[in-house]
Amino acid sequence: MSLLHVLIVATSSRALANNRALLAADPDLVLVTDAREADVTLLDLTEMVEDHLPPGAGEQGRTLMLLADAGQDRLMSVARSRGASVVTDDVSRAQLLLALRTVASGLRVQMARPASASVASRPRTVTVPESDELTPREREILRLLAEGLANREIAAQLGLSDHTVKFHLRAVFSKLGAHSRTEAVSLAVRQGLLLL
Repeated sequence: MSLLHVLIVATSSRALANNRALLAADPDLVLVTDAREADVTLLDLTEMVEDHLPPGAGEQGRTLMLLADAGQDRLMSVARSRGASVVTDDVSRAQLLLALRTVASGLRVQMARPASASVASRPRTVTVPESDELTPREREILRLLAEGLANREIAAQLGLSDHTVKFHLRAVFSKLGAHSRTEAVSLAVRQGLLLL
């Protein structure tokens, strides 16, 4: 896989640091600070309080906008109307990396809205991909999750931001095939990843 050069632009220094920490560990990805060197730009608008996009946002060719899952419906609508590539912050790390590669290749990505209750309530088959092992940090967060700690408590104990904990939890859920905190702990126990 070729190296992907990513420029991160964020509305706050905290969001910028979170994204850098999340993406820096990938050996196939290089973080750059010059837009001319970037294959793709990640525009993090998760902490925006306005309900309108910055001028030109979404009009650049190889930009992926990251919006907060909750409370940014108007931004999502505007971004979609501009034909922008958009994902919400409830994507897993793997999905975010795939979306960045997709946008860098010249294609557009638009996150689907959450499934309806009828679809979400259907029985599901749980599979665990063997190639997706939990990282040490994900195991640590899973252990604290099993102890009943909330995201903020996990963040405080590990010296991370809530946003970073949320990203790690999404990765854990994705790798385990879980859809809730309880299901993640239950699956981890059954698979021998956690001893209670």
